[in-house]
Amino acid sequence: STGEPKGVQIRHDALADFACWYRDTYAVTGADRATIFGPLSFDISVLELWPYLVAGASVAVAPPEVRLVPSALGAWLDRAGITVATLVTPLCEAAIDSGHLGDAPRLRLLHTGGDRLTRRPPPGATYTLVNNYGPTECTVAATSGAVPSEPVDALPDLGHPLGPTAAYVLDVWGNPVPSGATGELHVGGASLARGYLGRAALTADRFVPDPFAVRPGARMYRTGDRVRRRPDGRLDFLGRVDQQIKLRGHRIEPAETEAALLACPGVHAAAVAVMGPTPARQRLVAYVVATATDAELRAELERSLPAFMVPAQIVHLDVLPTLPSGKVDRSALPPPPERARPAPFTGTPVEQAIAGIWKALLDTDVGVDDNFFDLGGTSLLLAAVQAALQAQLHLEVSIQDLFHHPTVAALARHIAPHENSAAPRSGGTGRRSSQLRATAALRRGKRSDGGEFEQDRLGQGADER
Repeated sequence: STGEPKGVQIRHDALADFACWYRDTYAVTGADRATIFGPLSFDISVLELWPYLVAGASVAVAPPEVRLVPSALGAWLDRAGITVATLVTPLCEAAIDSGHLGDAPRLRLLHTGGDRLTRRPPPGATYTLVNNYGPTECTVAATSGAVPSEPVDALPDLGHPLGPTAAYVLDVWGNPVPSGATGELHVGGASLARGYLGRAALTADRFVPDPFAVRPGARMYRTGDRVRRRPDGRLDFLGRVDQQIKLRGHRIEPAETEAALLACPGVHAAAVAVMGPTPARQRLVAYVVATATDAELRAELERSLPAFMVPAQIVHLDVLPTLPSGKVDRSALPPPPERARPAPFTGTPVEQAIAGIWKALLDTDVGVDDNFFDLGGTSLLLAAVQAALQAQLHLEVSIQDLFHHPTVAALARHIAPHENSAAPRSGGTGRRSSQLRATAALRRGKRSDGGEFEQDRLGQGADER
């Protein structure tokens, strides 16, 4: 969550157990052809490689042009002859919403993981959707389960513990809670990591003695996740027991941003929370009692924190709301003031076209200096921006260019050399192109708080780092 990587030590026998369990459970053979979408530094690549290699199956590396374009996935899966695919949760949900997975008739298994799943496969889907849960500390996955199409009014569960994994739902005193009660999930068994490389204190805090194991000296990992065990043994995810949040693929400890704020000159009190009218519009907001200006605070934070931990908005209060205990009452923090409505555009035709594309996708007014990501944009929506720029302005702009030029003004300056040949098509910027309509459902249904695959303005997810 700090942007500083922690090395997790996974034993080879734990990896072998996981790969063989997966191969046997899902009947992977040499005839299968699987996918790899994530970078090798991301732990889901273990799931994408080893279970198939030990079975003699093939693994196809997804080309860059389909990794962020859900509507293109089905056709590529079909061309590559894919039978088993693994997609991180945000991309999986977008692919389901696109309706194009039906273009891959040979797809029999669709695995997902990395964030809370909110979709189910459509009725009649020819593939089985499998939801996987598990922190890196437990060799990629700790639970797994097939997701049925029904019931549509309930979120998919986490499934059952994997073969070599033990899962305990415990109260704050470390006692098992009855079925249906809420507790913190602790994971043990042969899949458990040795601990964190060079972080003895952190290892001792998170990897604690397992009193339920037969083997002497066994340990279990405190996941920090609140769950409930169903009567059938499957687990429901209910949230976190601590203050950790997840925003656009990044795990963030608000206390760390608060500490950085309190270290700034002129700050007397600080609290940080995720705020937003809808999941797609959520952002990190700081509440401060301070004499320093926003510009001064932002400059200090940018020197000490990674970009994804710098609040998108800073709200000044005379005093922070508190509980009788004296702690900050986070439920009483006021919603941040609405962003001032940008002045009408008087810029170039290219700036007007870009602003029109963003407005159609993000459903908000756009100013010339507004940041795409601060307005609620995500990496998946950048693919729609790219398509719309091609359709309206006849311009080929890469995803990386869109990441590196996230404001209307910056992007317009970047493509200025092509401006003479970039006249918008008839209909102007007020008319939604077919590409924008095709991604409207993605914007409305897309969760922006999750998915390690989702990227920040630098184009790299926190967990990928």
